[in-house]
Amino acid sequence: MNNKTDNIRLTALRPFIGLLAEYRYWLLLGFFLTVATLFASVGLLSVSGWFLTGTALAGGTPELTAIAYNFFQPAATVRGFAIGRTVGRWTERVVNHEATFRLLAKYRSWLFAGIAPLSSRQRQRYHGGTLLNRITRDVDALDNLYVRLLLPVSASLVLMTIITVVAVGFLPSLIISFGVLLMAGFVILPVLAWRLGRYIAPLFQECQRNLRVDLLELVDGLETLSLKQTVWQIRRQQTLASSRAWLDSAWQLHKRASLMSNGLSVLIGLMSLLALALMSYSDLNGVWIGGGTILVLACAELLVMLPDAWLKLPGTCAAASHLTQLRDSRADITYPEHSASQPTDSSLSVRRVNFAYDDGVNVLNNIDFSLAPGTHCLIQGSSGGGKTTLMKLLTRLLVQQSGEILLGNVPIADFSQADLRRLVAFAPQDSYLFTDTIANNLRIARPDATDEELKQILHVVGLDDFIGQLANGLDTWTNEGGANLSGGQRRRLGLARALLVDAQWVILDEPTEGLDVDSEKRLIKNVTHYLQGKTLLWVSHRNTSAHQFSRTIILSEGTFQAPT
Repeated sequence: MNNKTDNIRLTALRPFIGLLAEYRYWLLLGFFLTVATLFASVGLLSVSGWFLTGTALAGGTPELTAIAYNFFQPAATVRGFAIGRTVGRWTERVVNHEATFRLLAKYRSWLFAGIAPLSSRQRQRYHGGTLLNRITRDVDALDNLYVRLLLPVSASLVLMTIITVVAVGFLPSLIISFGVLLMAGFVILPVLAWRLGRYIAPLFQECQRNLRVDLLELVDGLETLSLKQTVWQIRRQQTLASSRAWLDSAWQLHKRASLMSNGLSVLIGLMSLLALALMSYSDLNGVWIGGGTILVLACAELLVMLPDAWLKLPGTCAAASHLTQLRDSRADITYPEHSASQPTDSSLSVRRVNFAYDDGVNVLNNIDFSLAPGTHCLIQGSSGGGKTTLMKLLTRLLVQQSGEILLGNVPIADFSQADLRRLVAFAPQDSYLFTDTIANNLRIARPDATDEELKQILHVVGLDDFIGQLANGLDTWTNEGGANLSGGQRRRLGLARALLVDAQWVILDEPTEGLDVDSEKRLIKNVTHYLQGKTLLWVSHRNTSAHQFSRTIILSEGTFQAPT
């Protein structure tokens, strides 16, 4: 961990500070409201102290002096500051929370724009929980950047400087107290916090990430783990260890924050006593002495939020560094901005293609075949034979190490990403369904599709009766990942989404998995009829309906076996 902390730099925040410019009006409004609220808080405490001191002194003087003392003006000022602080605090919270949410959304969009071009092969190097943590927790850690660091520090510094200049102008005896507090809050405290938090704050972020990843993966695999008690106990102990590490780092971080906060409070108290002592030896009357002393104490309102902000700064820098590193990852699959040419027909040629994953073992070996335009081809083989890998090569989700793939006599690498996704429709084995209506999940493929077109596609995949029986029909909501649907229903909705693209090449990976033979034959008949004139590649480990296709290709252990 020490090696990691050595690489933490404030410069890691530079890209994120640059993104603040888009919301500068929200941020400036939040800044001025924060300054106004802090000013009202300091003013309320100072005027209250001055007023109480004056009232006490007036009560101990001759009767006529007490009667002549103006109680109404300071009382009205106190009431005005109290109302101003309440209104200002509410308004400041609303504006700053809105600005923060906008910023976090911007950060997530910025990060996603960097992740989206990465190939599935690159994304698989991260655990699902790790990538999710980057998008959520690390981005959330940047919440500290504006609302808990830049905003309170800048507002406190501006207001503290103004109060120091004005107060010292009227009460020169306060110059030492205010000078020490300025030096402590904005010079000594940041350096001390960086040294105290440089190790523990990033460690806290890492422990929090590890715990979140362990919990996500534990819950995600709970059904499988429940059948394997030994593995369950190992994963359970691992998660508990992550929890203990997180709690320990949180304790260490909060202990340091408490020590710094308490030390600052003691310093403010000592500076108040120093101010009281110095003013007592001056020619000031008791009212000014009391007001000046309370003013120094009121600086706690400006400084009390700084220790936690400065202490979490290294952790924020670490999160920023992680996000920047992920955002700057270079995609191993690149696309031209514009397609070099357009396909002349819907033919497909695969020429001597070889592919291996990171372990170097070839998954596909010298695959070579061609399909005429409009061919409906069954690619059949046992699990692990390389069928899915081949489909990913045909959609450029992966790139072969050697060989060539042509769509309509055009190399697949010559297509722009937009053109390739328009020309080739792909339904993977596990099509993801979002928490939305069935209609909106289908319209991801074609946003302008009408309800009638959606119903036609659902009839093709055999879901029209099921959707028709639902109370809300196409407007029925699906749970995350389609958890309220069966596996077969989810797969056929993914199939329907692919058919909506109206592409020249359609690739379907195990679309009949889990269906009985009769349902499989009926689905194949409907789909092949719907896709007449288009090139279809139907991937399956079963051959019970091979006669319904015009061509069959068999893959076994990554080798082209027997074309027909």
